[in-house]
Amino acid sequence: MNIDLSETGFVSSYHSIVTFMLMLPLTLVTFPCSTTILVGLAFVVIQLNPYVAAAPASTLMARAEKTQAQTKIILSMPKFDAPWLKQKLVDTVKPNEQVKSKFASPLTNLQLGSPLSSAVNSGNKNLGIYTVTSNYKSHLSTELVAKFLEETDREAFVEVHALQMVSPTVNLYVDAGMFPLPVSVSNSMVAILAGAKPGQLAPLAVMIKKPGLPLIQTPEWQKADAQTRLKLQLDTIHLMCKSVGLVARNHHIYRGDNFDLNVLVEFKPEGMTIDKVHLVDFGAGQLYEVVPRETSVYEKACNEYWRIYWGAKW
Repeated sequence: MNIDLSETGFVSSYHSIVTFMLMLPLTLVTFPCSTTILVGLAFVVIQLNPYVAAAPASTLMARAEKTQAQTKIILSMPKFDAPWLKQKLVDTVKPNEQVKSKFASPLTNLQLGSPLSSAVNSGNKNLGIYTVTSNYKSHLSTELVAKFLEETDREAFVEVHALQMVSPTVNLYVDAGMFPLPVSVSNSMVAILAGAKPGQLAPLAVMIKKPGLPLIQTPEWQKADAQTRLKLQLDTIHLMCKSVGLVARNHHIYRGDNFDLNVLVEFKPEGMTIDKVHLVDFGAGQLYEVVPRETSVYEKACNEYWRIYWGAKW
């Protein structure tokens, strides 16, 4: 079994843009040219914005070059392969009735705030990640975030199932259920393409809000020189893969979507030393069953593979 990165969020956005361009002739026949061009530009900007905005650059040209380079890196990376890697969870796991029942009724006593920044608010099967403005299930509002899933399907069930499974190694899951989409989804091209409308009930996962930022968004990264950045990358990968390894050993799940936006880092108070990392995405599309092994086996494979991406990106 191997992991194909062409199925992950960034490449999915890339493929969506290609699909749109292929559909352009038909769209021009159906709609006025000016409307099609405006919709097309908006679609491309929204698809790439989380990745472009997250990459620090001094000019628009530099940002475009970074985005193009990142796409090439991902598409050229070999598939992740390991003898202990089994099938995707979405193909094998049967979510229990308790998980399925979560999406049978709406959540109550919950209030949402504004959407998170686009650099965090990205990924497959994701209609938006929102702040929470009400205390909920013994948690303060400031401790929570809520993620809308695209539809009530097997992947939504498996994502919630996985969030429950990986606790307490990764403490994210609070609750799940149906919840009305906020008005702000009308500004999301992803939601529009999915046919989502404000007020419509959609599956929602309520999760613990983890501290930190993606590495390249931190003030420490912004002011670091090249040598320090290399050290920060390696330290982040090491701690990230340690967490990935623990999840694999404790719960027999390998998280294959270890891109930089899916990992939040915290620095020690004294400055340029990373203290902790947090895995914040367990989308069903990149979760795999594994044969039981020692933690070090999973860690080593994760380190060797993801250094290709993290090392080539910056």
